Formats: sequence, structure tokens, C-alpha cells
Amino acid sequence: MWGVLARLALVVALAGAVILWPYRRACGLELFAFMGAEAMIAAGGLWLMVCTWRARMAKTHGVALLLLLWGLGLIGHQVLPRIGYAKTDVAHPAQWWCAPAR
Repeated sequence: MWGVLARLALVVALAGAVILWPYRRACGLELFAFMGAEAMIAAGGLWLMVCTWRARMAKTHGVALLLLLWGLGLIGHQVLPRIGYAKTDVAHPAQWWCAPAR
């Protein structure tokens, strides 16, 4: 039980810290680093779901499900504008790679 709660604390800390991401994340390698952190939230939520299911920890399983959905939502927030599904600012369209310096 303590191991599951320690994992939960780590994933919750990452999910909270990603909101305060101090680096650029508009495009390029910075974007992919940010999306990697978001993917770790989703993977951690999935990992917690398996652990809490096996340990029969119902409330913690619900929190793990919310963490998985939070991670997938964050990834979707980055991906959907770049594939043309979500609306973006016309003056500054979302792009995967930054324009080369002139």
C-alpha cells in the first residue's frame, strides 16, 4: 500500500508541476520535451491504475484514472491544433517545428 501511495505522490507532483513548465514549448525540441512529460503523466496514471486495481484500492484507482485522463487531455491540447482539428490563432498557427533562423 505504501509503495502505491508513493507512486501516486510522484505522478501527482508531475501533473501539478507540468502546469508551471518554465521552458518554451511552442515548437521544436522544447515541444517534444514537454509532450514527453505529459506522456509520463499518462503512463504514470496507467501504471497506478494497474497497481491500485491489484491492491483493491478503489479511491486511489479513481485518482489514477483522473491522472490518466489529465495526461491524455494535456497531450490532446498540444496535438489537436497541430493536426488541424482544433481552432488556432490565424496569425500564429500551431506548428511542430520552429521556423529556421534567417
